Amino acid sequence: MGDVEVLVGLRGLVDATKEADRVEREIRRADKDLAALEKKLGSPAFVERAKPEIVAEAKGQMEALRRTRARLEEARQLASELA
Repeated sequence: MGDVEVLVGLRGLVDATKEADRVEREIRRADKDLAALEKKLGSPAFVERAKPEIVAEAKGQMEALRRTRARLEEARQLASELA
């Protein structure tokens, strides 16, 4: 079963400034986590010594974070339109 995305009109229901701040915090957190994973996966020592399933898990986490980051960028755009 695939992902489902539901869009709900939020204009007037949420504080645009608070929502923009929340999204920015989430973006910073995702960027920090992505940087840590990129550093880990960029280390030849980690990739060579870690079990293949651990490396695959880290790569999967990185892909999930990239998708989350893209959704957060969309949320940032939507939050700016609420103002």
